[in-house]
Amino acid sequence: MEASPKADLSPRTSEALAQHTHAAEEARKWIVAASVILCTILEVLDSSIVNVALPHMQGSFSATVDEVTWVVTTYLVAAGIMIPTTGWIAGRFGRKRYSAVQSQATMIALNNIYRMLTGVMILAVSLTVLLPRPAGKAPAGAH
Repeated sequence: MEASPKADLSPRTSEALAQHTHAAEEARKWIVAASVILCTILEVLDSSIVNVALPHMQGSFSATVDEVTWVVTTYLVAAGIMIPTTGWIAGRFGRKRYSAVQSQATMIALNNIYRMLTGVMILAVSLTVLLPRPAGKAPAGAH
């Protein structure tokens, strides 16, 4: 029988390997955190764009301020509906499957509506990445 490669490692080498693995895990955590922060910034930016565009829409459509504020109200209602719905969908089908469906939906002709809704979805799903999973609970979609 051949010995495994790990059995041939000296204590000093295995300690260096463990430190390297720990450093890689720490770097991975920061990359995930940076991704979540970027998604949150994009969601806030999206909301700001809606507010900045209001005067332009008011002029283009010859609408009053009350009529144009429905755009912001609709955006906020969509966000209020989609954040908990996204959590349920991701919990029911798994985050990986849900992300795959989201990426496929970019090909839909109604891309502007999709972007409005998924901006909120991305925020909701990305924030769940940072939360610790309860002990004993398997990720959704895992068999």
